[in-house]
Amino acid sequence: MTDFSRVTELESREYFRVIHHRLRVPMDLFVNVVGPLEGDITELNAQDFIYSYLKSQGRENGLIGMVRIFPSDDSILLDAAIRYPTGCGTPPPEVGKRVYEERIGEPTTELTDKI
Repeated sequence: MTDFSRVTELESREYFRVIHHRLRVPMDLFVNVVGPLEGDITELNAQDFIYSYLKSQGRENGLIGMVRIFPSDDSILLDAAIRYPTGCGTPPPEVGKRVYEERIGEPTTELTDKI
């Protein structure tokens, strides 16, 4: 067993709060947003859809984390963990958009070219 008694926690702050957004999306709408699928739906496809959806709602300031994907014949259920800045030492509101764009660029159907 590891002895953590020598560790001193200097600070602990809440910078983000996590909210799960659960969306049921018609499959044709999903494909229309992310582009033609080559094989299975990937987490990157799902994150791109979530970003586009949140941007359309004016809530793109969150950091998109893990997205669980539950496809069915005619729809897909997305369970997305989004981290939103809090008021305690908060990063600027545009942090979510900036991190997303640094990772893969503006949302596009050519995601594989951006990775």
